[in-house]
Amino acid sequence: MNLHENIHRIQSLLSENREEMVKNMISKHGLYHTIKLMGELPPDMEKYISIEDMIDFIKTAVTKLCDEADDIEVDGSDFSSIPIVYKETEYRIHLIEFYRPEGVVIEKYVTGGDDYDDGDNYLGGYLKRYEQLSPSILTEIFHLLMTQI
Repeated sequence: MNLHENIHRIQSLLSENREEMVKNMISKHGLYHTIKLMGELPPDMEKYISIEDMIDFIKTAVTKLCDEADDIEVDGSDFSSIPIVYKETEYRIHLIEFYRPEGVVIEKYVTGGDDYDDGDNYLGGYLKRYEQLSPSILTEIFHLLMTQI
């Protein structure tokens, strides 16, 4: 076997060991503390994160942000200039604007049509638990919060 093949084999073993190490760290310490310790996850490791791990990470991160702010929720505009769109129809838009340890606060707005009244387009808000959110929305929140730890 030549040197190049040996180096490639060693790199593969190290890569596999790193994956196992990260998986073990997540199961032992949780996703939040694993990311905190590592600084970030290797790019290919996201596929090994379960929805439950992601929700646990989000809840932990939001709880810590709320504790730092001494408040029951954090405003998404504090760490993102663009709110996450939860749902959009022709005349309504639902935006995730606030984060609480138990879920997100979604604000509803009129976006146009006959009901639109200049400046008076706020329709109220509601709480949605993390467990009720789609995997794609959870992934967006996860990536947004990873920049905050």
